Amino acid sequence: MNELVTYMSDPEALDEVAQARLRRMLKRYPWCSTVRLLLDRATRQRDPLVRLHYVGHPLPDILLEKPSEAHFTGGKTLSVIARFMSRPAEPKTLTEGEVTADWSADSVQEDPDLISEELAQIYLDQGLTEKAREIYAKLSLVYPEKSVYFAEIIDRIGSEPKTESVNI
Repeated sequence: MNELVTYMSDPEALDEVAQARLRRMLKRYPWCSTVRLLLDRATRQRDPLVRLHYVGHPLPDILLEKPSEAHFTGGKTLSVIARFMSRPAEPKTLTEGEVTADWSADSVQEDPDLISEELAQIYLDQGLTEKAREIYAKLSLVYPEKSVYFAEIIDRIGSEPKTESVNI
């Protein structure tokens, strides 16, 4: 990674060995436009994919110009983060009569249409045999070709003691 930063600051310094390493990297990761652009700038051989990709997309400043130290230390980004972090946290206080909604109630609602063998097995592992039995019954309706298989599992769930999980 440090080598890429070095090459980005001075792409003309890429020697043949470094160019070969970047070409190998490009073969392994053909979508890596940074490496493609570095090779394009260093070798002065115009890569058609670079031009095609960036026809409608502007290049990042760091790739268009010779990067300064600010590019690698954060520049504007770090100042925005520092400003945000320097603000004191102001907890929201409720005014009299203001009602708050309980948004967590929706997060624990189960979707009745969400069924899978994995979910049924999780319910079995948790000891929730009734829920597992319901899911297997629904699965036997959704996949009639496997209804005998699901019926056997439902029978095993009913015959096993309630304290142990049934492994399928």
